[in-house]
Amino acid sequence: MEESSILFNNDDNSVFVIDIPTSIAEAQKLESSAPRPRLLSCEPISQPFSSTEPKSKTAEGKIWNHQGDSELHFEVLRTLDAALSAAKEALGPKASYCSDRYVGSDQPWQSRRDDSVRAQKRRRISDQDVTEGLSCNSKTREPTADDLAETLQHLAGDEHESWEQRVYPSSHFTHPRTMLEREQAQEHDSEDAEPSEDWDQHYFNDTNTSCTLEIQSKFASLPGFTFHVPPRSAFILSRCEVPSLLHSVARQFASKGRFDFILLDPPWPNRSASRKSSYRTNSDLRSLEELLVGLDLDMHIATGGYIAVWITNRPAVRELVLGASGLFKVWNISLVEEWAWMKVTQQGEPVTPINGTWRKPYEILLIGKAPLDRMLVAEPMDTVTRRTVLAVPDLHSRKPCLKQIFERILLQGREDYRGLEVFARHLVSGWLSWGDEVLKYNWSGFWS
Repeated sequence: MEESSILFNNDDNSVFVIDIPTSIAEAQKLESSAPRPRLLSCEPISQPFSSTEPKSKTAEGKIWNHQGDSELHFEVLRTLDAALSAAKEALGPKASYCSDRYVGSDQPWQSRRDDSVRAQKRRRISDQDVTEGLSCNSKTREPTADDLAETLQHLAGDEHESWEQRVYPSSHFTHPRTMLEREQAQEHDSEDAEPSEDWDQHYFNDTNTSCTLEIQSKFASLPGFTFHVPPRSAFILSRCEVPSLLHSVARQFASKGRFDFILLDPPWPNRSASRKSSYRTNSDLRSLEELLVGLDLDMHIATGGYIAVWITNRPAVRELVLGASGLFKVWNISLVEEWAWMKVTQQGEPVTPINGTWRKPYEILLIGKAPLDRMLVAEPMDTVTRRTVLAVPDLHSRKPCLKQIFERILLQGREDYRGLEVFARHLVSGWLSWGDEVLKYNWSGFWS
């Protein structure tokens, strides 16, 4: 029996415990194999981070003055506290809140830092950290995570015409990553592979089986990369500043280019979280708002469909989404649910105090619903349903894939729906994914 990413959920589906690497693996719909490919991860956090709370009452007061709606804040705290209690009561004191993780044969940080030091300094494990021990030196041209980041920038930008692509059967993805073994796999699968084509920034796997996409520079100045493409999935590898590609590809992927579910994880300005390869947007909220409005998602959401947006805990970000002239108003959707991803240790303790004034151990997902008639104006709902997802953090900025929960709760088990993810970092079976790092965690180098 295959391992599920959902480790626990209560009777009314208001509390979930989910394993992040498994949730992403599930979304790939990998064909059964022995052994089953596993997503590269890092060691789970074993104890809370050291305190970052203000040292004085004056400093604490200044922070509280910028917290926004205090009533909302305490409502969130009550919800999170109840979720923690429900999970602990059901799972017991010795339960693990994550599955066993694949961390590779060598972990370069282990010899330098133990868990206590890592917890004290809150060091974020990067992609390069976990792939360092799995990659050969540059003389053999074995690709690394840094090579991948550089290549994705080329592919998403103006230099994409210098690359070509080739599609192989799904078995190619499960072969080891060394150059010799990859060449042997290519020779083995060459009869079934499609001819090489110029790279055009998007691809649609319209079959019911996975395939492997190999992308190679025409000038061989950078190593080639292989990516797993799930069944019935599509992607656009480009920056999200100009939505023209989305409009054209969406019409090929979904009826009238409209989706039943749209997920966004925008690159909100945040001093405490920087992305190594960020989307090319300005660091201010106004520029990002213009970008999000320009996506014209109201044209792409189906009647009765859902749009879900990850936000930070900054009040200005929440106002930009839910305010009187905010994004939900522009997209003509009503807030119906609000989910919180609570970051916990392997033992189920919040990584920082849930009532902390400075650093919050949770992120919020706002979910809006479109009217059943496109001619109607979305009206505010009397009540908003709150749910909590408990998950042990993984690599920096890697969020849990909530596809299973979306389908169970919002789409009520439908299998014929169409999904779209914007600012994506991995592909999802049955969805169209868009972003300038959309293939990142589908690279074969991140899998066992």
